[in-house]
Amino acid sequence: MTSGAIGGNSPPEIEDLFRFLTMAGFVKRSDRRGGMGGVLVILEGPAPGAEGPHTAWVEMLGDRGTWSVRLRMAGMSEFIHLMAWQAKLDGTPIREMNIAEQVEFVKARLQDVATAVRNDPAIETALVQLGSQFMRQKYPWINKFR
Repeated sequence: MTSGAIGGNSPPEIEDLFRFLTMAGFVKRSDRRGGMGGVLVILEGPAPGAEGPHTAWVEMLGDRGTWSVRLRMAGMSEFIHLMAWQAKLDGTPIREMNIAEQVEFVKARLQDVATAVRNDPAIETALVQLGSQFMRQKYPWINKFR
């Protein structure tokens, strides 16, 4: 763990993603800190797509030592966890991703995400449904609140 650009004892993978994105033209739009060491950083920048750049927002969240990355593209209202993006793009079942896999996904697949959003403006609904299905399977007790 480090106290670099993100801070909050962020893992090296998160620091690497922050550097990668800022070098690609992303800028920090939000930086929130919580009383128990929580960190929420949002970067905004250009995601290359098939028809030119497309704005992307990358959310890096650290909560009590657990870090995750979510992604939102222009025209979308919600940040989507990368496991849903990966499942949708690859046509595979959704699966959990460790932080190294999440960082690598953003670095390697941002253009794929931008292209998918351009090709399917309703993709957000499908991604939210994928995530909801995964959570209901992982935590069956959630179903009693539906």
